[in-house]
Amino acid sequence: MASVAVIPSPLGKRSVMLWTADGKSKQLAMEQRSLDNSNYTAYVDRGAAVGAVRATTGLASVIHDHAVTVYGITDYVKNGKSGSTISTLSPIYNPVDPDNARADPGPSYNAVAAAGGSSDYDYIYFLKDPTGLSQQPLIVEYTFNLANPGTRYVYSDFTADPSSALAACLDPYTGNRMVLFQNYQKPFIYFGWSDTQSKQYIVGSNNALKATPLAATLLAYPDKTIEIYMYYVDNNYSLSRASYSGKGSQGQWGKVEPVPGVNSIDAAAGLGVISDTSQGVNHVFYKSSQNSNKDGYIDFQDPFKQALVPSAEGITTEATEVIEAIEAIEAS
Repeated sequence: MASVAVIPSPLGKRSVMLWTADGKSKQLAMEQRSLDNSNYTAYVDRGAAVGAVRATTGLASVIHDHAVTVYGITDYVKNGKSGSTISTLSPIYNPVDPDNARADPGPSYNAVAAAGGSSDYDYIYFLKDPTGLSQQPLIVEYTFNLANPGTRYVYSDFTADPSSALAACLDPYTGNRMVLFQNYQKPFIYFGWSDTQSKQYIVGSNNALKATPLAATLLAYPDKTIEIYMYYVDNNYSLSRASYSGKGSQGQWGKVEPVPGVNSIDAAAGLGVISDTSQGVNHVFYKSSQNSNKDGYIDFQDPFKQALVPSAEGITTEATEVIEAIEAIEAS
């Protein structure tokens, strides 16, 4: 399983950054993609030095002060023993907890998700087996602070399938986080909020492909309601979508729907999504199993309700940074 992370380019000009892990060089790869022009050249490894990025790592990206940070899993050897840990991969490589190993997912799990908090910290999510157990992972939230040692919290009710991907969104009005994952007991997609710390399944999502990639994007409205659009690959290798709306953890999921015109998805290449509010569409990035790798990611535009401009009132720094980046895209 590979992954792709998408975020608005701080350079503006209606463009986004696509981040992937290059399996050959074990390095982080980046493409700058225009939202208006499909004529581009996919990333090609032209001889990068071999790095430490796991080829199958999940990836997640956030933006603070117009600077993009990318998180993923790196492999290391310490005192003669091999290990794996969550690291920042850009702008510089740095394990988030090199001394205490509290951000080590272990060799079996690739899922990574992240949601930005203030300008000083991010919430990073990964899978970890409880002590003494194997292949029964729980979801771990690691709060990465740039100035102080991070904190670690294990969600005891968030029981994910070992093959599960992860996605996360932060409610800018409450600071609470939603985590999305696939459960091992049923084939549904589940979600849980950081304030309730309990999981629920999304009705109708039992058509999800096992180990489906997950992608989610959040829109914040002036009345402090939010909408979350979640995408996954179903068992026909087509794209399915569900939307959540309401105030924080009191909202509701709508009906799971197929996204017309998207099929033959290469699920192993992952999914990425970003909202283009001026056009009223979500840009969903995926690879087709009908194409070769050199064709790169397809940018599918999935309309949501209507074009809008989210309000920045009361929004935390991370959400404001994303909105500023989107507004820069719209203004250029």
